[in-house]
Amino acid sequence: MVLSYACCTLTAWLVGKLNPDNTPTNPDASWTLNFWFLGLLATGGSAFWTNLLGYVSAIKDVQKQAAANNKIKMDANQ
Repeated sequence: MVLSYACCTLTAWLVGKLNPDNTPTNPDASWTLNFWFLGLLATGGSAFWTNLLGYVSAIKDVQKQAAANNKIKMDANQ
């Protein structure tokens, strides 16, 4: 896992260096942090993104159900 994280972070850093249009002219600490964060996200792989998609989908379903319940309550009050 550590090796995977190191490789993903290195790749993110190299892509930033090879594509100067996407890098600021005077990099600061937040730009460096972006490489570490991107490496972390890439290390998670498809399992991480599948779980994240499941959570977002569940939140959407809960909000849709809450909206339907509110509509039923408002129709009953009329």
